[in-house]
Amino acid sequence: MRTLLLSILLGVAASAQDPLSTRAEKYLVDLLRLDTSNLPGNETLVAEYVANQMKQHGIPCELLGPDPTRLNVICRLAGGSQKRPLLLMAHSDVVPIEPKLWTVPAFEALRKDGFIYGRGAVDTKGLLAAEMALFVELKLSGAKLNRDVILLSEADEEAGSTGIQWLIQNAWSKIDAEYALNEGGAQILTTDATRVFQVQTSEKIPTRIILVARGSAGHGSLPRKDNAVAHLSEAISKLVHAYQPVSLNTTTRRYFREMAKLSEYAWLRPQLAALEDPKTQERTANAIGDRDMELDAALRTTVSPTMLRAGMKVNVIPNQAEAQIDVRRLPNVTKEEV
Repeated sequence: MRTLLLSILLGVAASAQDPLSTRAEKYLVDLLRLDTSNLPGNETLVAEYVANQMKQHGIPCELLGPDPTRLNVICRLAGGSQKRPLLLMAHSDVVPIEPKLWTVPAFEALRKDGFIYGRGAVDTKGLLAAEMALFVELKLSGAKLNRDVILLSEADEEAGSTGIQWLIQNAWSKIDAEYALNEGGAQILTTDATRVFQVQTSEKIPTRIILVARGSAGHGSLPRKDNAVAHLSEAISKLVHAYQPVSLNTTTRRYFREMAKLSEYAWLRPQLAALEDPKTQERTANAIGDRDMELDAALRTTVSPTMLRAGMKVNVIPNQAEAQIDVRRLPNVTKEEV
């Protein structure tokens, strides 16, 4: 993540020498060096770091949660009472790594070619660092707030969401707010140097599916027609290649229209009308997907096989095979429809 991106996340184009950007960069480097891979998490490392940094500037924080090793942290700047609070959110855990697939150490915050590398730089310790820097800036500047501003670093977003669920059930009054800003926004720099700020208005809903195939166990030297591994493989292939219907909404229609105005996305302009026509919608969506997988994912529910489990020995046919499928459905698609 570029250092500049941290200040962009705050809505200001600060140079790398500005105190706000410098502070955000420091926070990012420190956070990336805390290994909060989930599982097991150890998010208390981040909660304590955030609280200590805020304490240096007289900002009160609380560490909360049922597991001492996986605590959330809530900090609060008092403002006027005219309006309900603004909540700034980010999660402190990160997805586990496969070290052999990394070209740099994942938890050293290595600087290279103008970037800072580390697990969680984008998801979402970069966001947390930016929010921390903003919090301190509001405090130091003496900004007159017409509402309280709350900073929340939550545990366990990447696995069970137990952190936010516990807070909702046990500490709702501490995070209750009129608005919440969380991950989901980004910025892209086009080839003609146009900077595009993306704001997420809704979230695709994870709908995980487990496929299980069962058959007769046997020796690998005697092929069986009811081989569970083969049956599962065929099912996965059918599912992945099945057409997922396009479903446009207010956000996607406007987003595609605005992106098509950029020279880099000029190829999208002829596709807009065809996307609205049921006769050409499938073909058009597939063509868009061939060019840009992110645009394609915004158009429909997506299906990705991610995990497999079967067998214990190469010469033994197992009687069961299992696959986990990561389905992300559009907000207007129901679980039953999936």
